[in-house]
Amino acid sequence: VLGGVLEQQGLFEAALEEYQKAAELAPTDAEPRLRQGRVLRWLERHQEAQESLEAALGLIPELAPAHHELGLSLLAQERPAEALAAFRQALALNPEEATHALEAGRALRHLGRYDEAAAELEEALRLRPAVASIYAELGTVYAARGRLEDALAQHEMAVRLEPQNAYYHRALGQALAQVSRPEEAAAALGQALHL
Repeated sequence: VLGGVLEQQGLFEAALEEYQKAAELAPTDAEPRLRQGRVLRWLERHQEAQESLEAALGLIPELAPAHHELGLSLLAQERPAEALAAFRQALALNPEEATHALEAGRALRHLGRYDEAAAELEEALRLRPAVASIYAELGTVYAARGRLEDALAQHEMAVRLEPQNAYYHRALGQALAQVSRPEEAAAALGQALHL
């Protein structure tokens, strides 16, 4: 409990210590290892995060959040094929969780498998149609496939859902530039700088 409070307050090193103590006190409990892995990933200590998450999965192989966190850590280590396997395992365990499909789509994009990435992201949107990050990722995938008008529509939706997000305005500006709308592109990029 204390580890969770510390984690919510952004005191990650202190939370990490609490999770380590909890793991030592309850060596068959996967939850402290899952939480420890998540905090280590946030601290960009990805190899340690991977070890902790694999330990959690050694205790409970069907722990979907641990597979998801492991995928995020592997993706951060530029290991998209392994990350994809982790996200697919999380999806198999919890097929209604849109974030698993979103991250599988990202891993597929990193692998250059754009059609598969688009399919995963479209499934994520079916599950959660009001998540800006899914639209933004799908826009990036469509642009990579040369579907520039479709990409633009996705980036417009991301901005509509989260108008205070500078990244989404920048992506919208880039999409507008790609479809030869320079004035609108400049306005979107200017908005990104003001946020």
